[in-house]
Amino acid sequence: AVFFAALLPSLWVWDHITDPVGAANTIGLRLLYLLMLVMTVGFTYGKNHRGLLVIFSMFGALAAEALFLAILNRLHGGMVYGLAGFMYGMFLALLTFQCFSLTLNLVFTLAGAALPHVFAVLGLAPGFPHLQYAALMWPAAILAILAQVAMAHHYLVRYELQRKLELLSNTDPLTGAKNRRFFMALLASEKRRALRMSQKLALLMLDIDFFKRVNDTYGHPTGDRVICQVTDICRQVS
Repeated sequence: AVFFAALLPSLWVWDHITDPVGAANTIGLRLLYLLMLVMTVGFTYGKNHRGLLVIFSMFGALAAEALFLAILNRLHGGMVYGLAGFMYGMFLALLTFQCFSLTLNLVFTLAGAALPHVFAVLGLAPGFPHLQYAALMWPAAILAILAQVAMAHHYLVRYELQRKLELLSNTDPLTGAKNRRFFMALLASEKRRALRMSQKLALLMLDIDFFKRVNDTYGHPTGDRVICQVTDICRQVS
């Protein structure tokens, strides 16, 4: 969001190159893009209000696209020369909204691609070249959707792999119980919590009596069964 808040106002240079006279009427509209910095604040402090953050972000991004249409309306030939500018909307979903679900990203991409058509039908974008826009933007929208699906799939695969690695590193393969590595991290956390809340903390250690005799008499497979049985009992009473 910070990147786009800095980039989009600077594109007034393009306005001036396209129409030096009309560009005088787009300065104020370009500066309105600085309001996208508010979106950055929302991403930083709005984590506990995810629903509102989603609505605010999506409508803010669509409003930014509508603002671009208003800029093109003020430039001579803006609707013809400015079509490629709508590509920034595709990048917005790919770069900024990855913290949202894939469904929301797809909805935004489709809504963003359709918005100029809707504004033109409503008479808010006179002279809008529907065919040229469709030939340029809808293939780009499809590519953006495919990229989002691929990124979401890659993230899901990586997330599942990370979960498996974490489970393997923190779990005893024989009993399925948490191992010493997990326990030491948990113990440190519980000690901090007990100190912070002025609570007592107890630590229980268990040992299996005559376990060596079990292994020597009945073999290690039987000893493993004993360990698993003790672990199951601990789970039941914990």
